[in-house]
Amino acid sequence: MWAPDAQIPTKRGDGRSRRPASAGPPRALDRIPRRSLRRFLRATADDGRTVLVSSHLLAEVARTADRIVVISEGRLCFDGDLTELAGPAGPGDADALENAFLRLTIGEAA
Repeated sequence: MWAPDAQIPTKRGDGRSRRPASAGPPRALDRIPRRSLRRFLRATADDGRTVLVSSHLLAEVARTADRIVVISEGRLCFDGDLTELAGPAGPGDADALENAFLRLTIGEAA
């Protein structure tokens, strides 16, 4: 379980790099651990490392992601930034993100 002050080991016993992973989506976490996870992901990305997050919670992803890739049924549907995905409404509009996701994956918006 994620603890807000937990140190994430970055090296294995054999000295190779370790890639941290979350056991579940950030929404399943309590508020304080969720913030800690966001900070950790942002700091990791700011250090020049790639962070891969798999989630359908686009409003949550929008809080930390610089680039979004949408894959549906093995097909690349989108590869770009949040502003491009959300369109004129902007990346802060959760409904615009969800509608864009639905258009890309099932061909229609709610």
